[in-house]
Amino acid sequence: MSGLPSDNRTIYVRLWSLTGVGWQYNDYNFKACNCGVTTQIAQMTSPANGSTFGSTSVTFNWSLGSGNSQYFLYVGNSPGSSESFYSSVTGGSTAVSGLPTDGRIFTCDCGR
Repeated sequence: MSGLPSDNRTIYVRLWSLTGVGWQYNDYNFKACNCGVTTQIAQMTSPANGSTFGSTSVTFNWSLGSGNSQYFLYVGNSPGSSESFYSSVTGGSTAVSGLPTDGRIFTCDCGR
């Protein structure tokens, strides 16, 4: 497709499927960037999204992606927060200890 912007704005995509019960869709979003460098951001591989932690220590693993030079791992009670853990990390794995096991929901953002 031609004519897409390259100014770092968010592009929203909806993919429709005709199923046995009618039309259904999934929504996606992408960043429009003509950065001149092919990159792929890191992706969390474990624990699985939505997992329940049964221990105060959890090892987080992620794919390295490509074109990335540094990673930060935030673990907290809301997206982007870091009250439980914040660190610059190398490689694709780090152990986080001291997590509460009182049933609260945690989020983990792994960024470059």
